[in-house]
Amino acid sequence: MDDGSIAQLARASERHSGGSGFKSLCSHQEGERMRPWYETSSDLEAENAVAGEILGLTSKYKDWLNDLGAGFMADIAMRKLPVMTYKLDWCATRGKNIMAWAELKRRKITFNQYPDIMISVHKMAAGRELAIHTGINFVIFIAFLDGLGFHVVDLDKTYPMEYGGRTVATRDSADIEPVCYIGVDQFFLFG
Repeated sequence: MDDGSIAQLARASERHSGGSGFKSLCSHQEGERMRPWYETSSDLEAENAVAGEILGLTSKYKDWLNDLGAGFMADIAMRKLPVMTYKLDWCATRGKNIMAWAELKRRKITFNQYPDIMISVHKMAAGRELAIHTGINFVIFIAFLDGLGFHVVDLDKTYPMEYGGRTVATRDSADIEPVCYIGVDQFFLFG
């Protein structure tokens, strides 16, 4: 999907939503107070390393991905989205074609350490809306201590939610927010 197609979708969404919708999910609103930026250069390096790992694994396991019905993820490269434009961090591409919208997370836990993975409702809503408006899947990748997993978000499913978030090492009041839970049994682990 090229920039013209995205702009076309945004205009159509604006008309159908009375001025809100796709555009509001892609860009930060004027006058919105920005919270402090906690992402460090080492966080970005680690995230880029995971993005490289995804490319290698989706090439190596393309037959397995096809068997799972996730062939759209075979041989993908991860591309960082513009920070001030999109509320998601990544998209997965094959050549110039966008194959998936993606959220990439690193967790300092093992795959089965907890029954659920937590993601902010804000990120989940942004990914789901992009998927709905573009017809392209939203995928959550988690780099665990013992492997890389992914979950293709089911647009017809209501995920369990609660008000919580980062309650142990809270950095500011925005760390406590509405969150969704995805069972680890709903993730596929490479390898």
